Amino acid sequence: MTRRRKTILIGIILALIGSIALAFFLKGRSAKKPETLATLQFRPDEVTQPALEALLQTFEITGSITSPDTAILKARASGQLTALLVQEGDAIEKGQPLAELDLTELSGRLQEREASFAAARANFAQAKIQWEANQKLVQKGFISPAGAELSRANFESAQAQMRSAETLRDTAKMQLRDAQILSPIRGVVAKRHAVVGEKLSFDQPILTVTNLQRLEITTLVSAQDSTWLKPNQQASFQVDGLAKPLKARLSRVLPTADMAARAVPAVWSIEPGQGLVRPGQLASSFLEYKDSKPALTLPAEAIREEGGKQLVWMIEEGKLKTRLVVLGGKSRDGKRVAVLQGLKEGDQVLSQRFDALKEGQPVTILKAAQ
Repeated sequence: MTRRRKTILIGIILALIGSIALAFFLKGRSAKKPETLATLQFRPDEVTQPALEALLQTFEITGSITSPDTAILKARASGQLTALLVQEGDAIEKGQPLAELDLTELSGRLQEREASFAAARANFAQAKIQWEANQKLVQKGFISPAGAELSRANFESAQAQMRSAETLRDTAKMQLRDAQILSPIRGVVAKRHAVVGEKLSFDQPILTVTNLQRLEITTLVSAQDSTWLKPNQQASFQVDGLAKPLKARLSRVLPTADMAARAVPAVWSIEPGQGLVRPGQLASSFLEYKDSKPALTLPAEAIREEGGKQLVWMIEEGKLKTRLVVLGGKSRDGKRVAVLQGLKEGDQVLSQRFDALKEGQPVTILKAAQ
C-alpha cells in the first residue's frame, strides 16, 4: 500500500470517529432531564379519613290538598232546574235543600202509577174471591176441577199484575224523592255546574259540595323512600299563603304504585284548627330518616367528578393517587356523603378541592401546630 493511500484511509477513519463523537454530543445535549415533581405540603385539616356513621338523610314530598268528603250532586231525573238555593262558598248543613227541579212530569207519572196499582189491586181482590169460591164449589161437586184451575190461573195472573204495578209505583216515588237536591254532608258549596232554567238530563252535575273540616294531602313518594314511611308519622308541610307550617299525620299508604309517576301514593291527614286551607293548594315537606347501617362518609368537598365518575385524591406511601368511589346518600345539610365502595377505614383523603394535582406527586403532611 502506498503512502498516499494510507493517508487517505487514516483520514476516512478519523472522519468517521468525528461524526460518531458529534452524534453522541448532540444527543446528549438534546436529551431532556427527567422532570422532578415538587413535593406538596398539606396541613392536617386538609387531610381526612373516612368516618363510619349513619347519616341522617332527607327527601322531599309534594302533593295537593284534597277533601275526602266531596260529593258531586247530579240530577236523578230529567227536568228543568227551577231554583238554586245556594251560592258558591255558602255553608250548608246535611239534608239541606240546595236546588229545585220542575217535578210536574214526575208527579204526573206517580199519579198514573198510583191509579194503575189501585186497579191491579182491585182485580187481584176480585180474582182471589172467585178462586176461593170455586174451590168450595169443586168440593161440593157443582163445578169441574178444570173450572177451578181456570180461576186459579186468573188469580195468579192478577197477583203478578198487582206486584208489577206496585213496583212501578214505588219506582216513581223513588224518582220523585231523588229529584229533590239535598246536601249529603255538612260543609260548603264548592262549585255550581248548572244555571236556573237549564233543562237537565239524567245524571247531569248540578253542584259540588265539600267538607273543609276534614282535609288530606295526597303525595307521591318514590318506592325507595316509601320504605321509611311509618303509620301515624308526623310531618310539617309548607303551603303558599300560610305563615306557619301545616301539621299532618300519615293516614295511609296505598298498596299499589302510580305507574305513570313510578311512585307510591301516600295520604296525610291535616290536623284541624290550623288556619284556612282549601282543596287544590300545593303542599311540600322534607322528611328525614337515618340509615339503618353505618357507612363510611367523607366531606362532600372531597369528591371530584371527572367524565361522569366520582373520585377522590388519596395519599398512599407519601404520594398522590386518585381512587374511583361509589357514593350513597347525603346528609341533610349536604356537607357529608356516604361512600359505598372504593375506600376503607384509615385511608388518607384530601378533604378539599385542589387544582393542578398530579398522579404520583410527593406529599408531606405538616405537623399540627402546638
